[in-house]
Formats: sequence, structure tokens, C-alpha cells
Amino acid sequence: MLLPRRIGVLLLAAFLVAFVTFNCFVPLPLPFGYWADPIVLEFALGMLIALALRWGFRIPPALAGALVLAGALALVASDRWTDVHRLFALGLPSALIVGALALADYSARPALAWRAMSFLGDASYSLYLVHPLAITLPRRLFPHLVDPATSPWLYAGLLVVVAVSAAVAVHLTFERPVTQYLQRRLAASFDRAQLEAAPARAG
Repeated sequence: MLLPRRIGVLLLAAFLVAFVTFNCFVPLPLPFGYWADPIVLEFALGMLIALALRWGFRIPPALAGALVLAGALALVASDRWTDVHRLFALGLPSALIVGALALADYSARPALAWRAMSFLGDASYSLYLVHPLAITLPRRLFPHLVDPATSPWLYAGLLVVVAVSAAVAVHLTFERPVTQYLQRRLAASFDRAQLEAAPARAG
């Protein structure tokens, strides 16, 4: 966090690769072995995609579409890849889809559906945190309204609606306002530090 973003992300990604690789050959005790689960490499892929986006790296729409299709086909086929590591069966195909959509050189105003999906992406961390609590009560009530055995998709859909609604509420009322407040405070602190350092540099 104290390093410049580009250097910090690259060093962290390299550390995660080394950490996971070491754990594959020399199993580490808990909690280190848990932290070194290969799934963390998927977070590293996401960080690298975000870094490429900030660098201004873009890919043509046709290539982006081809990468999305390739990633989707790989995910569909992954059920048959029982002997393939998760990173290659799920992580890389997912990164292809996310990277292609994020880096596509498409300047037109996105449709309402895409803007809604982008908003849900903004609220995804709230969803990650609150969904276990949000669906606790519905999981007890919904079976009295919908039989999960006979209508599993309807039952699952109701749980998704509840979880997403709770996440959106938390995102709008807490996460986004607090994030914006902290960003303003950090920006103000940085500006003050720059102003205080200016006379010293001038001297």
C-alpha cells in the first residue's frame, strides 16, 4: 500500500505466485496453507487486469468478443477437465472474459443493462460481505412459500433477489458514502503534505 500502485501490484502478484508455488511443493501449516490456496492467483489476475486498464491498454472490440467467447467455451468445457488445475480450468477463462470486457476499446455509451451490471459490480463487495446474513431469515421462510425440491430455480432466484437488494442498500447507504468521505480526507491530507513540502523544496 505504501508503494506506487504499479510497483505494488506487480510485486504483490509476484509474491502470491511464489507463495502459492512454494505451498504446492512444501505444504505450509495453517493458516499459511489456507492463505496460499491457488484461488488467490485469481485475485492476482484481477489486479493485473485493473492495472492494464489504468495504463490505458485497450483491445479491439472484435478481439474482445473472441476472447469472451473463448473464455465462455473454456468454462463450459471445464466440467470435463477433472485432472486440470482450477487456475487453468476456471481462473484463466474467467480472467479472459473479465479482461476482454474491461479492456475492450468501445467508446459508445453503454446500454442500460450494461450500466446496471456495472453498478452491481460496484456493489459486489457489499454483496460478498452481507449475503450470508441477508439470506439467513429467507432460507427459513421461503420453504413455506416455495418448495426448494420442486421449484429450485424459483427458490434460488428469491434468495438472489434478497441478497442483491441487501447488498445494494448497504452499498448506497454505507459503503459508497464512507469510501467517498475517506477519499476526500486522504486527498486533502495529500494536498496539505504537498503544500508543506513545497517551501522545503524551494529552499
